[in-house]
Amino acid sequence: TQRVLAADGTLIKASSIGKTRQEFEQQGYRTPCLLGWYEVQQMLLQALPKSTAVHLGAEFDRYEQDASTGLLTVHFKGGQQQPVQAGLLVAADGYFSRVRRQAVGDGLPTYGKTVVWRARLPAASAVAAGLDLQDNSSASAQDAGRYFFAFPISSGEYVWTAGVTDEKLAEQGVDPASLLEPLRRGTNSNSSSSSNNNSRQQQEDQWQEEQHKKPNQREQAASADIPSSALNTQGYSAQDAGRGEAARDRCLQAMAGYCDKVLKVIAGTPGTCLVEHGIYTRPASAMTPAAYGTGRVVVTGDAAHPLRPTGQGLNQAMEDAWGLGAALAGSAAIGEGQLAGLQEFRQQRAQRMRTVVAFTTAVGEAAYTRSTSKEQAEQERAPDTAKMSAEEFLDFCYNVNFERLGDL
Repeated sequence: TQRVLAADGTLIKASSIGKTRQEFEQQGYRTPCLLGWYEVQQMLLQALPKSTAVHLGAEFDRYEQDASTGLLTVHFKGGQQQPVQAGLLVAADGYFSRVRRQAVGDGLPTYGKTVVWRARLPAASAVAAGLDLQDNSSASAQDAGRYFFAFPISSGEYVWTAGVTDEKLAEQGVDPASLLEPLRRGTNSNSSSSSNNNSRQQQEDQWQEEQHKKPNQREQAASADIPSSALNTQGYSAQDAGRGEAARDRCLQAMAGYCDKVLKVIAGTPGTCLVEHGIYTRPASAMTPAAYGTGRVVVTGDAAHPLRPTGQGLNQAMEDAWGLGAALAGSAAIGEGQLAGLQEFRQQRAQRMRTVVAFTTAVGEAAYTRSTSKEQAEQERAPDTAKMSAEEFLDFCYNVNFERLGDL
């Protein structure tokens, strides 16, 4: 069951998830499922040939290109790993992509004036914290400037996420300077001036340098999506655990006034299972072929198209991967023909992403501008600012035939 609640916990609307899935399938789409990042990563790792070398704990610094051969030499920060020569560099390094900075050079994404907290809990811990969702049900609550959403994922664990706008944070007495997200230090995040972009890049560089002075266990602490059964909490330093608990306390302060059930879930979440970050986006107008890199450098995922949380971030990253695979299908090396295929891939993805970015931005922004009421619950969820209805967007996203790459 999908339940929509008012901030005070009053039930506004309940609908059957089974019915929704049945309707989804009747329209010709495949059954939707909610996956954790850890599960997706493991599936992708297991699909790699056994001869594939996977190196963790090394951070990209820069690349150089040989003028005669076109081959790339990739360097890593701090001598963590020896330089690597490659015929193709695929960047999936997130919001603040270093590869994009060098290949595209269009600055950092824009802060969306919204802070998000995400947590992942095993079912038993979720129930103990008050998150007792029976029969794979989900629940959401919302008021102006804030939302809370809890749902199960395929592993049987539970995820909850809360979001609050900067304006609401100020009303709740939360100091933005106290937040963990490093780029929140830049106060004029919407400025397009070169000096502001440089300042923000310097702040991000400084923050990343600080992170490399921490133990390797920070890689675990940085992700709330590692299953609790695999989480080695002994690997956290006292500082890491304290940061998570401080983030949880800020979330509680930001969500003050919500019903006791929501606040109990937040309060009962261990700091080691929670992350706090800002929302960063790029406008639809920025979705050009150049955003996907150039030549032998391909930018994908959040590095190419950071989105507001709507579920499309992972979906579109997977589409990037499929499109890239299709462009290179059957190729053993990168030559002129493959480079032409990569450019066609960039053009196709940029065109498709303009629609996705426009819709998800409109939906995401509208979600914070209203309080949930029975009347609104009955209305179409797509806002007036979107250029298509929710049904049209679903059709645009999912009424697509993706051939098996092995058959291409």
